[in-house]
Amino acid sequence: MGLGALITWLIERALAVSPARTRALAWRLQAHSPAHALRLLTLAAKAGDAEAAFDAGECYLNGTGTLRHPVQAAPWYYRAAQAGHAMAQSRLAGLFLGGLPTEAVEDKLFIATQTTSYIDYAAALHWARLAAQAGLAEAQGMMGYILTSGPAALRDLTSAETWYEKSAAQNHPPGRLGYGLALLLRADREEIFAAANEQIHRAAAAGLPAAHLLLGLEAERGGGEARARYHYKDAAEAGLVAAQARLGLMLREGRGGPVDLVDGETWLRRAALGGDAASAARLGEIYAAGGDWRPNHIEAAQWLELAAANGEPVGAFNYAVCLAEGIGVPRDEAGAARWLKTAAEGVVNAQYWYGRMLAEGRGVKQDAQQAVLWFRRAAESGLSEAQVSLAECCLNGRGTERDPAEALGLFQRAAEAGHAGAMFGAGAMLAGGHDVATDAESARHWFGQAAARGHKYAALMLARYCAHGRGGAQDLALARRWYVQAAALGVKEALAELAGLETVEAEIR
Repeated sequence: MGLGALITWLIERALAVSPARTRALAWRLQAHSPAHALRLLTLAAKAGDAEAAFDAGECYLNGTGTLRHPVQAAPWYYRAAQAGHAMAQSRLAGLFLGGLPTEAVEDKLFIATQTTSYIDYAAALHWARLAAQAGLAEAQGMMGYILTSGPAALRDLTSAETWYEKSAAQNHPPGRLGYGLALLLRADREEIFAAANEQIHRAAAAGLPAAHLLLGLEAERGGGEARARYHYKDAAEAGLVAAQARLGLMLREGRGGPVDLVDGETWLRRAALGGDAASAARLGEIYAAGGDWRPNHIEAAQWLELAAANGEPVGAFNYAVCLAEGIGVPRDEAGAARWLKTAAEGVVNAQYWYGRMLAEGRGVKQDAQQAVLWFRRAAESGLSEAQVSLAECCLNGRGTERDPAEALGLFQRAAEAGHAGAMFGAGAMLAGGHDVATDAESARHWFGQAAARGHKYAALMLARYCAHGRGGAQDLALARRWYVQAAALGVKEALAELAGLETVEAEIR
């Protein structure tokens, strides 16, 4: 008799006696013939054996005797759960929290893999409650989670704390962490803080990565950077992306221990590949700057592209700059405009540069009115360059109604923030001829401020004001100095006016 025929004969004999014996036979076959064992378990489950149904679910969940397929595990767990199997109820609750399609619990030979999945908190709560009432620590922890973090209609923080406490009492690490967090939510006395801290530390001691992350954040906020680094390392090695990102930064910056640029970059890379957009953006900055390495613009652009694709606004802005300037990638102004628009929702500099693209028609159709809208958003956030661009639009009536008064106000705001071009603009408007009140003294002040910052036309205007005594005392020596400065900066008319000044000085002598 061949092996296949022998197994068939054994199945028939076992089923003839009881499903439980079929299950027992399945586990005897498990080591050398897991696929046949799974077949026996499903047959016993269909014959009404709840334990076999649970075991079949475990096989599909863990990939024993078949490909791993949590959705295919669901109907077997469901059979066992309906029969009162507490662990199956808990597993089913966990699957619903993971986004199990509702149709997956139907008794089908094959479940479609492209079903629409979503977190079904109500179903998870139902099955978790049954298992929790039966005393399962993991189900009690799930009850706490659902009642804390589920939809508002299901939340009950008091009951959540009770379930977390029950789970913690059975030394279940996630239950301890949940109970610690629940205590922190209502901590108003030192003893409650102490109790919460103890639960979180015990969860970390049990190896729970999330507890290590939480303790790391707490330590970092409190200045204990060495402790933070220790906790982040434990959580990072367990695969927690947020901890990998924090550890990478601490290593590169030498916080909590010696600087380690290589390991720091490695952890940032792992966090970025795990979906942390901020880490991808940071890697882009690192490769663009070079640091201890030569700048690698191609790799910088690749990381910035990843950050942008993952929704990181600063990464999107920096990647747009790469596209606009052809840094590490072929120049692509249309692509740059698209990413600038994406980043503009959260990055002030991107609002300004997207406005510039619209104003100049680079990568997008020229649209002066839309440009003004983006300039205004960035200007209201205090970006000097945007204030200057908006001022020019208001002064010239480009994309908006002409408004010299608003233009002057914008120039002055940017000038007060140290923008040399705005200083010159404010001086030029106050000098007269721009439909605002002339103020020679203020004009001379702003020309002086801009000239001191290397603005060549401001140097010319200041020289004229000093030569003719406008907005202050006449000062030919100072006028000479600024004419020379303007000429050195390439202003051609400065040389002719300087010659005229020398004639005046000769006459005075």
